[in-house]
Amino acid sequence: ALDHDVASDRAAGRVTSHGTTVATPSAVLAVVPDAPRTWTEHDDLLVDGEPVDWWVEGGEVHAATTGGLAAGLAHVTRPGWRDRIERLLGDPGALPGVLLDLAGDPWGPEPPGAAR
Repeated sequence: ALDHDVASDRAAGRVTSHGTTVATPSAVLAVVPDAPRTWTEHDDLLVDGEPVDWWVEGGEVHAATTGGLAAGLAHVTRPGWRDRIERLLGDPGALPGVLLDLAGDPWGPEPPGAAR
């Protein structure tokens, strides 16, 4: 094996701040139906005492910013869709435009590997 440590060797990677459980916006769920139904909103998200914008712990998305929430939701569903998710978070009315963008996407709104 390589003689290099990994992040888990340096820190536990545990959320050390408290947040509030919030529903994932319906516009996001319309495009990413397998996204978590809830996420945890933090004023200041701390992981091992250090500030971060987002974190996923045990499949649960924690975020302190809109961009962080987009990154976290994309991380657990479709990593390449971060920009689309962030667009919907910023403007739920953008749903028709995002769906139109997806019309040309080979994955469409379905998860990778889903039967078509």
